[in-house]
Amino acid sequence: MIQRLWAWLTGYLVLKFKGPGVEILFNRILDADWDLWDIERLSVDTLIAKISIKGFRKIRPLVRDLPVRINIVGKYGFPFYLNKAQTRYFLFIGFIVFAILLYYLSGFIWFVQITGLEQVSKEEVIEILIDQGVQVGTRKTDLSPRSIENQIMSEISEIAWVGISVRGVLAKIQIVEKSMPDPSTQLVGDVIAARDGIITQVMTFRGIPQVRVGDTVRKGDVLISGEYYDQYGRKQHGRAEGLVRARVWYEAIGEAAFYRIIQQRTGNSHTGYVLKIGGKELGFRKKPPFENYVVEKSDWKLDIVNGFQLLQTTKLVYYEVVYETVVIPEEEARALALMRAWEMLEAEGIEKHKITETQIREYTIVDDYGVRIGLLVELEDDIGAFASAKQE
Repeated sequence: MIQRLWAWLTGYLVLKFKGPGVEILFNRILDADWDLWDIERLSVDTLIAKISIKGFRKIRPLVRDLPVRINIVGKYGFPFYLNKAQTRYFLFIGFIVFAILLYYLSGFIWFVQITGLEQVSKEEVIEILIDQGVQVGTRKTDLSPRSIENQIMSEISEIAWVGISVRGVLAKIQIVEKSMPDPSTQLVGDVIAARDGIITQVMTFRGIPQVRVGDTVRKGDVLISGEYYDQYGRKQHGRAEGLVRARVWYEAIGEAAFYRIIQQRTGNSHTGYVLKIGGKELGFRKKPPFENYVVEKSDWKLDIVNGFQLLQTTKLVYYEVVYETVVIPEEEARALALMRAWEMLEAEGIEKHKITETQIREYTIVDDYGVRIGLLVELEDDIGAFASAKQE
């Protein structure tokens, strides 16, 4: 009993011996008078036994010339228990330190969220918040929500209400903007022609019409007047409203060259990095060793809510390029010029399905290096535009 207790106090191992030289090895151990107990045979060449840590260290010289493999099946005793306890102790201490650190950091603002902005600039609000100390890393106890709310409302007249609340590490700023009346509805004036055309339809909602179907009008002509006389014969001013449609014409010109310069990559590249911390840029890039190049950027950002950026890393890859001239067939150039003319019309808001007539003209370019296509289209469109007038 005392021997087993001593073995537990000093530590022991459960070993597995396997190989044709097991019997010879055991005889050597017994001749050396080392303590080996609870010996159990599993097969002809396999045995399991317990041995002290000190005895295990002495076995190696006895095994060098024998075909025996030794495996540790288990480790028991006070030294191994103490080792596990120390590991758990340090883990426990680490957990306590982490909890204290987390509690300490929870006393600061780490995220700022702004909601409710539509017309007011977010950057303007952020600037006021920073001036008032609302930013990442601010102690929650240093904030005065009521004072900050009043400051924002006093500096930005378009804001009707501000509410600041702190939940955990998040400072939430809720904003309600003032409802401003549409100034255009308060104006008086006429409906005038936005472009030349031949009138095809007149619908007056308010005011007195000044044109009829079939009339030719020029840009700026009054189509519906906002002036009228009331039942007492007094001249009044109001806001004219209505729909006036007309046949109108739009013209666009597209050009295309008979050659094209294309860009080809050579396969050579150069990489640079830019690090931005809190708005300050740190460059780790050198000028690329190429005269002609293109750049591809890839960003990694660590953003704080609503524009507060903590860290940004940008990778810049410069690719060397060369330029080559490619000849374009005349028919392809004409098609390209016509397409560009259509694109110009579409940029003006012209929809193809509304076009009633189309004329295409080709113009000669003096240098013969390209082609110019003129495109004239006719369609029916609303030409009315409101023009305000001063009230007498």
